[in-house]
Amino acid sequence: MVVIRCRHLRLRLEALRLMKKLMQPERNIWERNLAWSIAKRVVEIEHNIGLGDIIELDAFDTSDEGSGGFVPEDRRIVAMNFREPPEATIPPRKKVHFYLKNQKTGEIMKREEHVAV
Repeated sequence: MVVIRCRHLRLRLEALRLMKKLMQPERNIWERNLAWSIAKRVVEIEHNIGLGDIIELDAFDTSDEGSGGFVPEDRRIVAMNFREPPEATIPPRKKVHFYLKNQKTGEIMKREEHVAV
């Protein structure tokens, strides 16, 4: 998935916008809202920004990002997994584990969140 693999903010935001617009449920392995919500959260964590439900490219100034607009290594998510929480939630949520690598120690740190779908 481009949104998760790519590390350039402007490209990711465009891919996220197109993902919501063009995804066809019958042609995807993942459920559409789940895939979009997790991809959006990955972008928010790695770029340290908050996104709403509507992705506006012009709302974010991407010109001053270091490394040519790419995510620094210490903020990259190296793996993730998700599962149903043991109890039903309203709105529906998935428990997601995001794994980030500590650049000083090399240790993998787990960040657990509940993502609305």
